[in-house]
Amino acid sequence: MLLNAAASFGDAKVGLLLHGNAIVDGFGSDLYVGSALVDMHFKLFREDWAQKVFDRRFKDMVSGNGPRFDATTVIAVLPAVAELQKLRLGMEIQCLAIKLGFHSHISLLTGLISLYSKCGNVETANLLFRDIGRKDLISYNAMISGFTCNGEIESSVRLFREWLGSGEKVNSSSIVGLIPVYSPFGHLLLTNCIHGFCVKSGTVSHSSVSTALTTVYCRLNEMESARQLFDESSEKTLASWNAMIAGYTQNGLTETAISLFQEMQMSNVSPNTVTVTSILSACAQLGALSLGKWVHGLVENKSFESNIYVSTALIDMYAKCGSILEARQLFESMPHKNEVTWNAMISGYGVHGHGQEALELFYEMLNSGIRPSRVTFLSALYACSHAGLVREGDEIFHCMVHDYGLEPLPEHYACMVDILGRAENCRMLCNLSRECRLSQVPCVGCVARCLHDSQGH
Repeated sequence: MLLNAAASFGDAKVGLLLHGNAIVDGFGSDLYVGSALVDMHFKLFREDWAQKVFDRRFKDMVSGNGPRFDATTVIAVLPAVAELQKLRLGMEIQCLAIKLGFHSHISLLTGLISLYSKCGNVETANLLFRDIGRKDLISYNAMISGFTCNGEIESSVRLFREWLGSGEKVNSSSIVGLIPVYSPFGHLLLTNCIHGFCVKSGTVSHSSVSTALTTVYCRLNEMESARQLFDESSEKTLASWNAMIAGYTQNGLTETAISLFQEMQMSNVSPNTVTVTSILSACAQLGALSLGKWVHGLVENKSFESNIYVSTALIDMYAKCGSILEARQLFESMPHKNEVTWNAMISGYGVHGHGQEALELFYEMLNSGIRPSRVTFLSALYACSHAGLVREGDEIFHCMVHDYGLEPLPEHYACMVDILGRAENCRMLCNLSRECRLSQVPCVGCVARCLHDSQGH
């Protein structure tokens, strides 16, 4: 319960303190405590700690060197395996359960349904669900959530109706599993229907339900509906504040996001890494360097620096606010960087006209073994465009297509048009117009023809 509370409040310091106490008090080898610790660290966005806990608690057991497996043991382990999306390991545990004769245990099958769903294998999850003789609400909830998080909304709704048709009642977990948080686009009517059902059944008062609905409304840019739901919530949890602040930020309403954050501070709700990441994004969009520096102080005070998402958001904020040196210092101080971290720094250099530095960092990223995305290439091309680096831009474009097999988007072609257009390179523009789909990017062909005509006179 205490570990769940630490995760819910997003307090990393309390979480680490509880983790230490669990070890000191002799619960370090307890499987249920271990699984709860994995879940807590994931909710605190400390995936590295979650992985370490899993390796220490469960690997020996799974390999046969630890405590003997039984149904209770497996049920305790599966949530941690699912959170880490260790599909192969989960399959090994399932095989062992079959061998030891307790594979038909309903709690075990429900755990496996969650595992396969979180690993994207919803077909196998559904087969396991159909194998359950007497299904209960928990197994239905697991499968409803599994369908929803994999984008199979119609199957999720059908299963929800099937349970209601049997005369049984649903709970808040059923509703949260049904709400299309992961794939909201095109599902506004469904969200409205779920909202109406929640009001009628009284489940809208559950914070998890109202927060999920708020999140979907925000992602669909239905900000009035989201804010009304938020304001009407009797219990405003940290998750609900985060959903609303993130919604304003993602939809460009940055000043409102900052205002709501200040209101949250006055309500004595302590922010977590999700809150901080959203506010730093708002500061970056507004160019609010002073507020960004204040949030940086909050990050240090809360010991959030080790969180890769927070550090990346700080880099992005400093870079977009023009403080390139501070951004680079933070970048260099990070022990681990992901693709988004590199993109933020490369983009920062490009936006402020430091083309050579952006390209040096781009090639350093390639040499580091981190695979670039379309966003990475777009940032590098943008840097070439601003710095007038024609040859380098052409090389990067062809690297994206031929070395990494990424199909260019209209934004990539637009950057190339800008690069070649500024250099008045008609031949390369004509080649580009033949490569791209002119129906998607008509400007490529137009610019090529204009340059050709002007050079002909």
